[in-house]
Amino acid sequence: MRTDHRPEIIIIGGSAGGLAVVSAILSKLSANFPIPIVIVLHRPDVDDSKLVDVLQRHCKLAVREAKHEETLAPRCAYIAPADHHLIISEGVMRLNKERKVRYTRPSIDVTFESVANSFGSKALGVLLTGGNRDGADGLLFLKKGGSQRIIQDPKTAEAPLMPSWAIKAGAAGSTMSPEELTAYLKSYEI
Repeated sequence: MRTDHRPEIIIIGGSAGGLAVVSAILSKLSANFPIPIVIVLHRPDVDDSKLVDVLQRHCKLAVREAKHEETLAPRCAYIAPADHHLIISEGVMRLNKERKVRYTRPSIDVTFESVANSFGSKALGVLLTGGNRDGADGLLFLKKGGSQRIIQDPKTAEAPLMPSWAIKAGAAGSTMSPEELTAYLKSYEI
């Protein structure tokens, strides 16, 4: 177990190719993983509750779709629902259908910014593969708040535009392959 600056929340954003990376990461974490994980993936504007089932099959953590006014808990991975922005404040998740940001809802930027405002340096933001620039501005908010930030190495990304854009914006704390990221997160296990 790590003893240095364990975050109170891990927020992961991704788009094209992100589901495979998230699935691989979650499959390696123990059922006792002590930090709530929140996942924002771009997906069709339809109710696709099967995503939770797909991830749960590969994961020992409890995987659930985020619910309005639900409080974050350890040993859980929460998925932002389709067609809703996910805002996190003081450990409580809130959903809304405000305008799309960069043509997406849920927007990674919206969630990252809310986490930066609420958790400051006590968050870990992770940006994965994707085909647009969502996430870069949110990571900059996390950076300003002193949060840890990890960006998937674009050379390992199915769609390198999203991580490349965040690196060019100066939002990276570090870049890692999915395997390195998994090992890093496992170091927080109890």
